[in-house]
Amino acid sequence: MPAVPATPPPPRGTRPHNRRALLLSAAADLFAENGYGNVSMKDVAAASNMSASSLYTHFASKNELLYEVIADQIDRSLSYIEDGSTAAPRSTYALSEIAAGLTAGVLAHRSLGVLWQREARSLDAAGRAELRRRLTGFGAVVRDALLVQRPDMATDQAALLTQCAFGAVTSISFHHQSLPRREFATLLSDLCLRMLLLEPAVATARYRARRRPITPRSGGRRQELADAAITLFARRGFSEVTIDDIGATVGIAGPSVYKHVKSKQELLQIAFDHSTAILRDALTRVERSSQAPTDAVRAVTDSYLALALDQADLITVLIGEAHHLDGEAQRHARHVQREYIDAWAALIHRIRDEAPTVTRIKIQAAQMVANDIGRTPHLHRVRGWRATVENACWTLQQ
Repeated sequence: MPAVPATPPPPRGTRPHNRRALLLSAAADLFAENGYGNVSMKDVAAASNMSASSLYTHFASKNELLYEVIADQIDRSLSYIEDGSTAAPRSTYALSEIAAGLTAGVLAHRSLGVLWQREARSLDAAGRAELRRRLTGFGAVVRDALLVQRPDMATDQAALLTQCAFGAVTSISFHHQSLPRREFATLLSDLCLRMLLLEPAVATARYRARRRPITPRSGGRRQELADAAITLFARRGFSEVTIDDIGATVGIAGPSVYKHVKSKQELLQIAFDHSTAILRDALTRVERSSQAPTDAVRAVTDSYLALALDQADLITVLIGEAHHLDGEAQRHARHVQREYIDAWAALIHRIRDEAPTVTRIKIQAAQMVANDIGRTPHLHRVRGWRATVENACWTLQQ
């Protein structure tokens, strides 16, 4: 059953003046919690205490509703770093003001990251392009302010740091960690500002992500199918890919795929199991070693970076397709992820005493920065991008 939105709906039969805003808020909560494909217009109407027919007077289709939800969250988040009371150009704002505004916008619209990264693929090409244009404009505001405040920086370096700042703040879309409002805002603003003040790494050559086979080749045809499926799921989404598509990619007929796996679900499960095994093995080696605490945290961070920066398709699937796992597999995946974060946090607590929730928020900010940059190929042309991301992820955990 779809989760209900956090904002209480108006009494049934009333016509509040902000009905459209309430509908957008309810839809945003439902799409973020359950996934676009698992939410109907009837669900949105029920969560808003109105009839489905009334909902259609505001939005012609569920797809239009999704577009308007994401566009609304982008525009409202941007408004937090715009000050209509002053004629000063936004590019002159202090970086601390930019960080505070960006944080306030994301806290007010926490689902923006997951809606864009996971659900926007359900829109048509024109809708996605328009939303991408809006997000690019949003990023340009931050980038231009960064260039004014740090004139020695190259434009592409500023764009890279801007993306790191966005990743750190929007990471809260992908988890339910929370703190008292003021403390949460202070922490996120600090993490964002760390990214904007980071020194870009200096490198003599450009480093491109190393494309590796996603799954071990020792697994034969089954692993080959999983590799093909992950690539297709990342490009088109789990729902849009058929068994025939997967079979054709590896040169066999669709029905022959069932000689090796039971279903698409099993191929998706392989992706999660494989990534879990990689990260868990690296973590276990660190836990069993005699490394100093700081070296242990760096080793775990590096193992995550190796996955995120070199396996963009796999990361896309892990972020975007988990809600397609069946109930028990989905619960298991979330449990394993929590255990992994907790074990990582335990290593950090060997270095310093810190509230566990704060540590988890920092770790997940670092993970999202790696995830975002790994899946943004044009930033891989920035000299020193990989070392800069490594520094960013380490800095976020301090």
